[in-house]
Amino acid sequence: SSITALLPNAFIKTKLLKKPIELKKLKSVEIFVAVKLLLYFVRTFLQYIEEHPNTSVVEMDTVRGLRTKEQVLLTIMFNNNSVMLMILIEEETMDQVIEVFDKLTKVLGVKRFRKLFPVILTDNGRCFKNALALEYTKSGSPRTKIFYCDPQASWQKPHIEKNHEFIRY
Repeated sequence: SSITALLPNAFIKTKLLKKPIELKKLKSVEIFVAVKLLLYFVRTFLQYIEEHPNTSVVEMDTVRGLRTKEQVLLTIMFNNNSVMLMILIEEETMDQVIEVFDKLTKVLGVKRFRKLFPVILTDNGRCFKNALALEYTKSGSPRTKIFYCDPQASWQKPHIEKNHEFIRY
C-alpha cells in the first residue's frame, strides 16, 4: 500500500522524490518521522482550514539572491491567484518584517489587510518568531492569523518555495 493517503502531495513529490513514496519501502523510523511532521498541520493549520474552508492562504518567507548577503526579499505568495509580492528589506530581522506589516496595514487599512492576508503560513525563521506582533496591530486590532511550518519542512509551503528557485538561479 502507499503512504500517499497520509501525506500531502507537495511532500510526496519533492525535488528529490519524483514518485510517490511506497509504504513498504519505508523504514518504520521514516514513517514515524513523516507522521510526526504532519502533527502540526493536523492539530492547527489543517484544523483551522477545515473550520474555515473558504479562507485564502498566503505563504510568506524570505529569500536571498546569489549576489548579496545583506539585503533580503520578504516574499508573500497569494496561492489563490499565483501572485507573489516581493519586498526588499535591509536585514532579515523581526523588526524589519513587523515594519513591513505596519506599513502595509497603514496603506491598506486593517479591514483590507485582513481580507488580503487572512491566513499566513510561514516558517520558524528568526524574523517571523513574534507571531503576536504580526497578527495584531500596535493598537491591538487583529490583522491576520499566522501559522508555522514544521522545522525543515519547506514542502508545507510549496508555492513560495517553487518561486524561490526562480529567484535564486
